[in-house]
Amino acid sequence: MRTKKLIKLVAILIIVGVLSLTNSIGLVNGVGGQSDANASTLGLAQSNQSWSWIYEGPIYLVDLYYISEDGTFKALTEKIPELKELGIKTIWLVPIFDHSNPKIYHHVVDYYKIYPPHGSEADLRELIETVHKNGMRIIFDLVTSYAPEDSILWKEHKDWFIYDENGTVQHTWPNDFGLAINRKHPEVIKYFSEVAKYYVEEYDIDGWRMDSVANNWNPKTVQGDYSCTELLRSVKQAITSVKPDAILLAEQPGPLYQWPSPYNPPWIKFNGSGFRLEYVADPVFDEMCELSQQLGAFFYYWIVKVSEGALPTSSDLVYTLHHEKIWYGRARVRFIEHYDTVGRFGRIQVLAPNLHKPLATLIFTIPGVPLITAGQEVGATGGWQETVDWEHGDYTLRCFYKKLMQIRSMNKALLHPSANITDVWAGGDITLAYLRNYEDNYIITVINLRGKPASSILSLPVQSMDIKMKDKYTLYDLLSGEIFPVNGSELTSFQVKLEPYGTRILLLYPGTDVTELDEWYSKIALEEAETALKQAKRNGRIVGLEIKELLQQARESYNSGEYRQAIQLAKQIMRALRNTENATGGIIGLIILTVSITLYLLLKRFKFHKRIMPATLDRLLSSHPNSKCWRYLSFPSDTV
Repeated sequence: MRTKKLIKLVAILIIVGVLSLTNSIGLVNGVGGQSDANASTLGLAQSNQSWSWIYEGPIYLVDLYYISEDGTFKALTEKIPELKELGIKTIWLVPIFDHSNPKIYHHVVDYYKIYPPHGSEADLRELIETVHKNGMRIIFDLVTSYAPEDSILWKEHKDWFIYDENGTVQHTWPNDFGLAINRKHPEVIKYFSEVAKYYVEEYDIDGWRMDSVANNWNPKTVQGDYSCTELLRSVKQAITSVKPDAILLAEQPGPLYQWPSPYNPPWIKFNGSGFRLEYVADPVFDEMCELSQQLGAFFYYWIVKVSEGALPTSSDLVYTLHHEKIWYGRARVRFIEHYDTVGRFGRIQVLAPNLHKPLATLIFTIPGVPLITAGQEVGATGGWQETVDWEHGDYTLRCFYKKLMQIRSMNKALLHPSANITDVWAGGDITLAYLRNYEDNYIITVINLRGKPASSILSLPVQSMDIKMKDKYTLYDLLSGEIFPVNGSELTSFQVKLEPYGTRILLLYPGTDVTELDEWYSKIALEEAETALKQAKRNGRIVGLEIKELLQQARESYNSGEYRQAIQLAKQIMRALRNTENATGGIIGLIILTVSITLYLLLKRFKFHKRIMPATLDRLLSSHPNSKCWRYLSFPSDTV
């Protein structure tokens, strides 16, 4: 009897294990290689000190618990060289000050004390020094809108908070995050200005991200103005008195901007298809803040709409960007993942994995500064403050992000906040197709948000671009390395094809000699192939000798200056690795089938096939993503 029960238990455990195994097939991991962009080769963007350094590169949002389970400064310090190699320019560290609730770091108890589990003051100084030695900047996060009841501010300065006419202290509105601070109070302004200045002066940080700067009180229950415009002015003056190029990044561009609830707050309005957005509120914080967040949640609205079958057009996108209120020549942060959205919606790799690359391409090619959350570059799937599985991350996705960062850094049309954006879609399948240009640098981005191939007609405004109709040009795909020779006259109407959820970033290059571009791209393609090969080996996939020989040939081609040949060989390697992945999946499927039939025969032998919860297991199997494979087993209807 015990033997039969044991067999029954083992059978169930094996089936559950098989489900876990099949659900993880195709996951790739590995380590990215070294590759630096050659900006001078492309003859494009260089640093311009007349504009803020914050515009130059991607921002990396760090919750220390995403980096390691113990959430320490030291763990992040060790990771800084990797982030430099990836292409990150600025580290944004979420609040690191002392707080009583480990899961709510915005509930600051004392702004002059570091949260002990993160490490010592010396550890923090070492982190900042390492960031600067690697040519990056670092900003902290300052919470001025609210405080918990155990905060020093509430214990010692109860008059610093907002009260209604009945003397009742107010909580933040429209979301209750804590006790609402009166940011009009002169002592409050002085206090936060001193805090901001202290960390710039004592720790050499490069600026602040200002959390929740929109109005924090309910105007229906509280009379008066408690906005933080004067506080922001004072903070900016305080930090620039120590470091003239210190910056502020505001969560909202103005006092009347609020989180969408759910997606249509009073400070914006939708027009036309529902994908078009106009801003009603004024971005008054642009006066003192180089950057602010704005459109992030709007792209989550896009994800919802696209998953329902609707599609935004290039016209919708460009309309929204043209109607985005931006003052003082400032810029906006662009993101598809952020600690707030991770907590509210989940990681992009879970929410919409097929849209991950298309939307990443979008935020790196529209006006603004792209932001990624720690782990986003390797396809992290965990939730709020959940440590990223760095060992098993998707490092081919990391190569894709690295490529996006290099493309942006080398093209003024993508790098400069004031570069134009024009809708160039003219017909065919609906795609996002837009032109960015700055001076003589022209970039065309085409994005397919559908799960089927797309073919679109594009039309460039050649007259305003000073295109010579009889001259020869090359459309160079900076994402794939493909080249498309064209005459100037053809640019008024040409076809672009994309794979399902495919993207293209096309550089309009004068002439047909693209050797310099090929040299740049072949280095990237080789790194991508090497990374994919490492991941395949780590995943236990079968890698034939011919793939290793192809990689050797590709290296030799690159070293001998045959860059186009190196690119083609690298692509051949990637195709071969995809084929081995499919073959490995087929072998695993055969093993699953064999194990399942063996289990059935064992169960039938001991007459347990009618008593192992067939209904429950049937529901389990049928709900599994790979459930179709089970229909081939042809078991009796009363069994699995």
